[in-house]
Amino acid sequence: MSMDKSKKNEIGMRIKQVREELKLSRMDIAGFLGCSRSQAGHFETGYSLPSIELLLLFSVKYNVSTDWILTGKGKMFASLLVEHDDEVRKLLEGINENLGLKHAVLSFYYEVKERFRIAKKKKGRSGGESSVV
Repeated sequence: MSMDKSKKNEIGMRIKQVREELKLSRMDIAGFLGCSRSQAGHFETGYSLPSIELLLLFSVKYNVSTDWILTGKGKMFASLLVEHDDEVRKLLEGINENLGLKHAVLSFYYEVKERFRIAKKKKGRSGGESSVV
């Protein structure tokens, strides 16, 4: 299934909007994602889109809602795990050349998914508020 050009352009514009809002350069984004400056530019123009792994990494690093990036709905910035910010940072720091970006991002994704599952289960038992936002 292919995404139409206008949808790619919209996603690209939202990626650029995040970068500008955070006062980052394309080089800053490229350096963090491990891609070239021109590739980061292609993401912003909709010429190409980041892989799901890079999108997730971008989302977590800059505290951006993936729903907002993909659809424009909801808030641009949304905290994943307010109570676990230090742990999120430690997991992100573990992403390096030796570990492999894809493996690290997927490991992180499954860790976050498990935390949401546990928090949801606790919320269901207590009937109270969950610590996951």
